[in-house]
Amino acid sequence: MKGLKLLAVFALVTGIFCGGTETAETPAQPTGSETAVMAIAFAPLTEAELGEFVKALPAVSEALEKAGYAPEDTENESIAAALGRVIGGMQKVEGVEAALKKAGTNWDKFGGVMYKVMAASAALGIDVAVAMAEQMGGGSSEDKEAMEELEQAKEFAAKVPQANKEMVMEHMDELEALGALGR
Repeated sequence: MKGLKLLAVFALVTGIFCGGTETAETPAQPTGSETAVMAIAFAPLTEAELGEFVKALPAVSEALEKAGYAPEDTENESIAAALGRVIGGMQKVEGVEAALKKAGTNWDKFGGVMYKVMAASAALGIDVAVAMAEQMGGGSSEDKEAMEELEQAKEFAAKVPQANKEMVMEHMDELEALGALGR
């Protein structure tokens, strides 16, 4: 069914663009490699980190909107590569660093938490897409292709700490501005 493929694409796009211990530190920013992105994205998220992130998010969102930031669309890119491209692109936007400074933080802190939050958001979307796809079933070649893509996405989602997903769900209202970034 074409619906399955559309569902898979929707879940991935929505997830990318939409509790750990309190002593965890966000690793240094990745240089763009998928391995570096995943090392940060799969690290535990703390309430303190998320609180600081939520405080700065509206200012960053405003700076991105003012600059007209929109990540370029690419196909056949892994979720980790997409996270690196989208978040790395945000860092380069004029006005973002000033917005972060005004909010009392910097890109190293904010960007690291952005990877964790967006990975958790993507994982939540993937979890929903997989559950829906399994209920829908389907035996066409398109359905099988979509399920293979979802299986790869499931591998990503499985690496995101459950506590991170739960924390993002708990703070969904506060993270609403995340869905508008780059749109």
